[in-house]
Amino acid sequence: MKVKTSITLERELLEAIDERYPNRSEFIERLIRKELWEERKREWEARDAELYAGHAQELNTQALESLEDQTEP
Repeated sequence: MKVKTSITLERELLEAIDERYPNRSEFIERLIRKELWEERKREWEARDAELYAGHAQELNTQALESLEDQTEP
């Protein structure tokens, strides 16, 4: 469900949007959705990096053992 809202933008910005996009609301909504998605993605990646960092030694040991197993006759 869409809800009407009001935002304040610089006139030049609004004019630039209107020159390029016939539906201002759709354009702004798309940009907000994209930014929210990117923000979530950055949060997930930061969380994953913390998890990997916390287990780095164990993961490295396992990787080295796996490589050693592959090189043994």
